[in-house]
Amino acid sequence: MTAPRPVFVVALLIFVACFGGEAVWGAAASRSQFKVSHCDFHTGQGCPPPPAPNSCHLKGEEQDQHCTPGVLNPAVRQSTIDKTICKSGWTSTVRPPTSYTTPLKLRLMRAYGVGGKSPSRYELDHLISLELGGAPSDPRNLWPESHHNSFNKDGLENSLNHKICAGQISLAVGQRRIVKWRSYVSSSGGGGSGAADKDCSDFATQAQAQAWFDSHGGSASNDVDGLDGDHDGKACESLP
Repeated sequence: MTAPRPVFVVALLIFVACFGGEAVWGAAASRSQFKVSHCDFHTGQGCPPPPAPNSCHLKGEEQDQHCTPGVLNPAVRQSTIDKTICKSGWTSTVRPPTSYTTPLKLRLMRAYGVGGKSPSRYELDHLISLELGGAPSDPRNLWPESHHNSFNKDGLENSLNHKICAGQISLAVGQRRIVKWRSYVSSSGGGGSGAADKDCSDFATQAQAQAWFDSHGGSASNDVDGLDGDHDGKACESLP
């Protein structure tokens, strides 16, 4: 029997560690893009303090991604959506009471530099909404959103929840999209329908999908709406 070649084995292990390991790590990082929150509003345990006053800055209409990155509810996973976000009335069972959210809203308004304005002009918004598996009471998932913006984002939340529960997109895809909500809603208002949120099932042919993809800046390096899964610049290749 020929003995193993130590040099070859060592080289193979180095290759796997440097390249194969990087691919595995990259996949794991993608799956765990958002942190899971263990904030319990009943006791305050696991709840980080809100950011300091004037330390957060609105990015046009959007949240400050450093102050409000979005965190997840550990009860909501792809395997539990039928018992949680796809079950009628479930969100009301996890929504924190106003006795908790009202003081937090005022603190977050101060953090975002709008503490001197009327609270009635803002709503305390879950960046990753409850129906998409967002953490209910963690300050990292809450921000003062103007009512002017909320209509379109709410429509997108409903659209994404419907697609997740219908099996059209995964929970993780819906969560990634809602954090970048401004890219997925109609700039003209759109009736709060989240009109720019597209999937391959929204097109009759590959040519239609490709035209939409190209017109919205899609490319091999910019997979708009997840229409180009293999990142070759061609959208919805499964369509006729």
